[in-house]
Amino acid sequence: MSNRKNFSKPSESLAGPSLLRISEVARHLKISSSALRSWEALGLIAPQRTKSRYRMYTESDVRLLQRAIFLRRARGLNPPAIVHILKKQGRVNSPVDAPQLPASDSAVCACAAGFRSRKWPAPRASPLAS
Repeated sequence: MSNRKNFSKPSESLAGPSLLRISEVARHLKISSSALRSWEALGLIAPQRTKSRYRMYTESDVRLLQRAIFLRRARGLNPPAIVHILKKQGRVNSPVDAPQLPASDSAVCACAAGFRSRKWPAPRASPLAS
């Protein structure tokens, strides 16, 4: 009996050396697979699919994700703002079914700034205060 654990084989044997599975990309970028699926749902990336619908990521997908993660962690931007910025820079194609942000840049800035520019109603006086 072999001492070898039941590890999955690298994707090189399945699809060539330039494509990575979602688990390999998640491990490389130190994020969860569900975070990768969320980025895909927002329209940041569109990984290739195998016949059995597995996601396969290219090296350019990984570089784009690294840029998005940098903007998220270092700049504090939220994911929709990151997608908008990267689309504006021409790094992301705009898929038809991806959710769209408002066209104005001020909306993105307000969104990225944590809604600092939103006008909140004045607090009401407490009936107990005398």
